[in-house]
Amino acid sequence: MFRSAIVLPSTLTPDVALQRLEPLRDDVSVVVRREEDGTTYCYDFSVGTLRAALQGNPAPTLTIALNLHEWQASPQVDLHSTSAEEAERVAAGGHTVVLDGDDIIGVLVPRRSATRGGVEGTRGGGPTRGGGGTRGLDQPAAPAPPAPRGEPTTGLEASPAAYGDSLFQAFPRVMAPDAVKAGEQFDVAVGFSLSGAPGATAFTVVAPREQENLPFVVSLMGHGLGFPDGVRQELTVSRSAPEAATATFAVVADPVETDLVRVVEVSYEFDGNVVGRAWREVHVGAAAPPAAPTPPLEGGTSLAPTPNVPAPHITVEVRNRQGDAQLEWLLHTRYSDVALPTMRITTDLGNESAREFAVQLMNQLPAQVGSPFLRKTVTGIGRAVTGAMPAEFWSLFAEVWDRAKGAGEVPSILIVTNEPYVPWELAWVGDDIIDPADLPPEAPGESVGMPLGCLCRVGRWVPPITRTPRGGDRPATPPPTTASAAHLAVVIGDYASDTNLRPLPEAIEEGKAIALAYGGLPLKATEDDFGRLLSNELERNGAPFGPTAVHVAAHGEVSPTMQQYTGIILSASDHRLDPFVVQGSSLTRETKPFVFLNACQVGTAGSVLSDYGGLAGAFVSEGCSGYVAPLWNVNDLVARQFAEEFYEAALKTGTSVSESLRQLRSRYASDWDQQTATPLAYVFYGHPELTFEKS
Repeated sequence: MFRSAIVLPSTLTPDVALQRLEPLRDDVSVVVRREEDGTTYCYDFSVGTLRAALQGNPAPTLTIALNLHEWQASPQVDLHSTSAEEAERVAAGGHTVVLDGDDIIGVLVPRRSATRGGVEGTRGGGPTRGGGGTRGLDQPAAPAPPAPRGEPTTGLEASPAAYGDSLFQAFPRVMAPDAVKAGEQFDVAVGFSLSGAPGATAFTVVAPREQENLPFVVSLMGHGLGFPDGVRQELTVSRSAPEAATATFAVVADPVETDLVRVVEVSYEFDGNVVGRAWREVHVGAAAPPAAPTPPLEGGTSLAPTPNVPAPHITVEVRNRQGDAQLEWLLHTRYSDVALPTMRITTDLGNESAREFAVQLMNQLPAQVGSPFLRKTVTGIGRAVTGAMPAEFWSLFAEVWDRAKGAGEVPSILIVTNEPYVPWELAWVGDDIIDPADLPPEAPGESVGMPLGCLCRVGRWVPPITRTPRGGDRPATPPPTTASAAHLAVVIGDYASDTNLRPLPEAIEEGKAIALAYGGLPLKATEDDFGRLLSNELERNGAPFGPTAVHVAAHGEVSPTMQQYTGIILSASDHRLDPFVVQGSSLTRETKPFVFLNACQVGTAGSVLSDYGGLAGAFVSEGCSGYVAPLWNVNDLVARQFAEEFYEAALKTGTSVSESLRQLRSRYASDWDQQTATPLAYVFYGHPELTFEKS
């Protein structure tokens, strides 16, 4: 029998673990995940067993509290590489952890025994290379493995209830013609199925046990496609017959000069959260449907939100195609009674204008340091960004702002975009959008208002760049809501001996202070130290040291058009730590660290082979839990102060990453004594609710 499982990292303290277990029933399965030297070990428990073991336990981590060792790890099977017969054989020996690539999705329980006595998770088993797809408290995001031979199955098995609710699981279903003629209307039907297409994973939502009919919202988008009747529909799904509900959309392929393939993308929304995405290819012919197209590809990705973590106040999906001037937008909000646009939303940036804007931004703001025009420049740039966003977004923002203010909340915004250049966080929010009383006092001769990233908790993320048969989507979605700084590596750039580079004395002091305050392992910005870091081969006191967080204080440079000139400038070397080096390394895939690059310009992304590029794209796509970096050249002293105050808020007080950054931006944005825009430079890739675990 398959059970879904809650996942806890072994770095949690017993007190924090008990808090997360508090709303759960004793019979719910828990997998404790321990990562050591690039290897993941899984230990299967029940909530009741863990509660008994952790109550009053003074140990600093679950690893010590539960005395976890390799030989105690539970056996593991992978959906993609284990046959039904092998899974049955392994599971017959005891509880077995089920993996979907790197993700832990549940536990196989022998059918002859519904419970286990004593201390659970003590059978040995082969470890899996790499970490899980998310950190913290997760719900399953994939289908159950095949049922044991001889027993009928519908493709999914019922999961145990948690939180007094029950889980609903079903596969996405997107039906469309294999081939169409450009300019002719066709239908796309969206719904659910009990069996999935190749490459699809089941969506999982938690809903009250007595709720038979579940209200979903489905939305469509796609480059080169038109949606004459709209892109958004409600879809009421019955638990007992999920295949019966269908939302049908009218679609028209834009004119083309030659036969090609278009992709219909579908977002599934439940209770304010985007819980899954699906896609399907359609072959488009210039004069007639292609006569013998290759079979269209399709797939889906579960975006099961973390339990007890609210959906962002606003989720924005922004898509474009490299070389195309048009942006396509989808809007979501946690407020189910807020009316959202049903028609397609697009804006036009103009060819190459976004990249040129990014280059201008990197050059112009640092040039205004100490200038009386600095605030006016920030306002002008912000207004340009505001103008690039659709009116529908600002209407939604104004309504959400009033609701959040009434509830005493700071609005959270998650921007999921493959557009790498526009700094949406700098969009200027003035008195034409929200009540002037909610904005800082107007400075003499200046316009009232503030950048979006000073008013809201903003995080951005990248839609899947890579889809692989066994490793899942990269980057994983949704972004994780927890990170760890228990093993912090601090890289310090010392350029005093290099006559071609300006020394960074404050960066050196920044690195020393952060390493000392948080027990970080200090490293130099050299080829040797970066090589060991990125290969996850660091040691501390003779023991392996796998960083869960990385801070870099060094020189950086970005060229949006030439990736070979993008990266961290190394000490005593002509080479750079560039995006390809990051993509070819193992660190981010194995430890999924939080990364803060406090180096000039390295928050700016780029495009490589039609993908999201730059160091931002490399670290995010390779698995980091969060990424912070500046978009332009930053002042050495202010950058140090910013970093130290960020960690003070995020690590010592437990403030979320996005709120820590918002507070710093807003304070500096209204205090221009330092005559620098450095605090506004920092961009955050990650979930708006991302917080550091207490260690």
